Amino acid sequence: MSIGIKVTLKKDFPVIKETLERMGVVNAKDGVIYPSCYCIETGEMDGDEKVYTIAHFKELFAFHKKTSDFEDNGTDKARLRTIVYFLNKWNLVSVANTDDISEILHQKIGVISKSDKQKYKVVHKFNVYTLDLDAFKNEIA
Repeated sequence: MSIGIKVTLKKDFPVIKETLERMGVVNAKDGVIYPSCYCIETGEMDGDEKVYTIAHFKELFAFHKKTSDFEDNGTDKARLRTIVYFLNKWNLVSVANTDDISEILHQKIGVISKSDKQKYKVVHKFNVYTLDLDAFKNEIA
């Protein structure tokens, strides 16, 4: 099972985490953002740099054996690719395999500015802290 897209970080992990919290489905009327993706340390190394996986929350549901309608060739995968594409373009991450971000969505991805974040409630659909990291690292290896 292939989960997420492997990257190395060009900025500190908290910067990546906070940026991902501002990317996803935005409901401006209700002032809510639903982050689409999460960054997880894989335990692998690329030279002297840690390797991370950026995964869509529906992939993580499937990993947890929860009901998920994530399709490897669907809109959610395209949303993941697009989000990682922008992280790479903004020089926040380096993508291990650029083919992973060669096909992106041509529709708008919701991104709120850092200065507007306090106006929104961030609602996570997946609790990354419940992830069994050892099992996750074995699965993606």
